[in-house]
Amino acid sequence: MLKSLVFYRNLTHSYQNIRHKEKEKVHRFDIANLDAPLLDKNTDLNGNDCSSSINVVRLDVIPDWIELVDECNFLLSSVRDKVKELEKAQNMNILDVFGKKARSEYEKIANLSKDISSIFKKIEINMELISRDVDEYVEHRLRRNAKAKIASELIPLSFTFRKIQKSFYDSLQNDSQNAYTKPDINVNNNLVTDELVQDSVQISHENIADRTMRLQQIALTVQDLKDMYSQLSTMLVEQGSMLDQIDYNVREFSRNSHKFAQELKLRNERDNPKKAVKTVRYLVSVIFVELLLVIIKFA
Repeated sequence: MLKSLVFYRNLTHSYQNIRHKEKEKVHRFDIANLDAPLLDKNTDLNGNDCSSSINVVRLDVIPDWIELVDECNFLLSSVRDKVKELEKAQNMNILDVFGKKARSEYEKIANLSKDISSIFKKIEINMELISRDVDEYVEHRLRRNAKAKIASELIPLSFTFRKIQKSFYDSLQNDSQNAYTKPDINVNNNLVTDELVQDSVQISHENIADRTMRLQQIALTVQDLKDMYSQLSTMLVEQGSMLDQIDYNVREFSRNSHKFAQELKLRNERDNPKKAVKTVRYLVSVIFVELLLVIIKFA
């Protein structure tokens, strides 16, 4: 018993140790490698390959979908910071369109837009993995709730990103139209850079529109589920009222049947012919006794 207890304590210590190491990793959710798995399934608790080791005890740390939820929360926080940084860079670029800082700001805006689009794509992939159907009801409900929460935070961020991209694109169009009236040596180079950034923004704009449409479909699905559960609860209330009415009618029928049985019994006792026969026999006996008394008296 003591040996078994120590064995499980060692496993618990290893479990806590690996969780602590996973949480302390630098860049735990690396955005650059979007397809990298969170944990290698062929690796045991000590970092060895399970396929090449014998008699290795394997202990799962936590479910993969919970790690995906944590990753989505981390990515959402990163997107918020990048959107703020992108908005600031766009404002600086608008203030200094033809200055020396404009070129570096263009590159920064393009990189930030690309990073944000990649993060949105990664979050969508994780949401699809989180929303996979499972047989267990509790886990299925937890997965759907987690997906709905992530979608509720992702939709406003996507809308904000799309809005600032559209504003920046409109400002670039206005600058490109007014650039022909300004004599500057670097006008042509800036216009070429504007066209490149406009193309990048246009592509990002189309991707954002498609992603927003998909998120709206997810939101509509969640709303349909909410309406369905509301209708189901209403149906259950109506069925409960109907069952109460049926129960009341059954009790009333039972009470009326009992009263009817009692009245029928009383009438049966009143109309019983045996009672009349007993009365006639009693009268005949009395008359016979009186005749005997009369005969004895006159004899």
